[in-house]
Amino acid sequence: KPCAPLDSRLRGNDGGSAEWLGQHGRIVTILRIPVQPPLFPGHTPLASLRSLAPLSLCERAACILAGVTLHTMLTTSDELLYVGVSQAAITPPVGFTICGPEFSDRASRGVDDDLSVRCVVFKSYGETAAVVSLDVWGIADWLREDVVKAVEEVSGIPRGNVVVVCTGNGTSPPLWRDEVDLPGGYKRYVGYLSDLVAGVVLDAALSLEPAAVGTVNASLPNLSCFADRVDEEELEAERETLMLTVVQDAEGDALCLVYCFACPATIVGDTGLWTADYPGVASVTLEQAGIRSAIFVQGVSADVRPFDWWEGNEDVSHAGRTWEDAQAFGILLATQAIRAASNVVARRNARIGAVSSDDGDVTALRIGDGVLVSSQDVWPISFAAELRRLMPEVKLLVSANTRGCVSTLAAKRTPRVGIEQIRALLSRIYP
Repeated sequence: KPCAPLDSRLRGNDGGSAEWLGQHGRIVTILRIPVQPPLFPGHTPLASLRSLAPLSLCERAACILAGVTLHTMLTTSDELLYVGVSQAAITPPVGFTICGPEFSDRASRGVDDDLSVRCVVFKSYGETAAVVSLDVWGIADWLREDVVKAVEEVSGIPRGNVVVVCTGNGTSPPLWRDEVDLPGGYKRYVGYLSDLVAGVVLDAALSLEPAAVGTVNASLPNLSCFADRVDEEELEAERETLMLTVVQDAEGDALCLVYCFACPATIVGDTGLWTADYPGVASVTLEQAGIRSAIFVQGVSADVRPFDWWEGNEDVSHAGRTWEDAQAFGILLATQAIRAASNVVARRNARIGAVSSDDGDVTALRIGDGVLVSSQDVWPISFAAELRRLMPEVKLLVSANTRGCVSTLAAKRTPRVGIEQIRALLSRIYP
């Protein structure tokens, strides 16, 4: 599967084939690679190995050899933790429709900052898993399935071990909608997106290196509020909680940061410019500070608002809702994340394990002493607080509404998967 770091190793040959230069510059295999048409003018798409032209007997043997080679490259020298990271821009072209939970659809007319897909792959004690984060409001079931299927086919990581989360970005392509409801141009965009995400995961999987991991938490008061100004102490503590899973390389430097905070990325208002809102600013700030990949996970935030934007407040701060407001929020979040990350205790003998509910709505991924719980359904923040109260021994990163529901009433309904069901799921990977 050609992706950014591998493109330089591809050399064109007659008949549409290409030589893939493996480790140490050796030619590993020769494959016939069909070239996809451009997605938009000036764009050169990745070749797709998922739709190979009919192969000769020798070419089929080469495919088998490629599979063996990929497996060999993913094999690590011991059973302890190995981690790889990668990322790529997924910003739709200017002119494509911007969508979100608040404002009407509008045509984009520029870019403030790129939307990205970021991935981290974990391998430990024979188990491999991936976390994929997209700078979008949500992702529909049909598209999630296409993405996970592409990832499994290209990387070999079982689909049950691929956790797809969103940053809750309110300036987003409409990936949570049914395929028939997508605005013009997006059918080709989503068709390419699955291959792009799969390439990013493969790149991360081919970049595994020895690592240690640990999870730590911090508190960020006065950065957000409840929509209806709830004052319960337990819920206030949950809303202010920043959870971080910190990955360090063999030298003890920060390789990756998976950080979770409950506040919708809806600071930027009715703009015509693509932006990843405050999570994009925070991740770029962290990466400029030396962290190779900073992966934001949107927390349980359906009843949370940025700053002091509670309903009925007629004297709100940051009323202009500009990109500079998102920048201020993101830089403050990144600053606190860096401070908290320095307190982590990281270990190499960290186990990895994933489990999902029967309907697939809830996925839990154990990463050493932490567990990332992701729900496609909408949860109120009280649900996350109760889960944390009942499982104090588990360091939880809790995400919800990755399906991208835009109804404000959804935050008040009872979740379809109950607390006890989730506790039972977690007991299978975190006894």
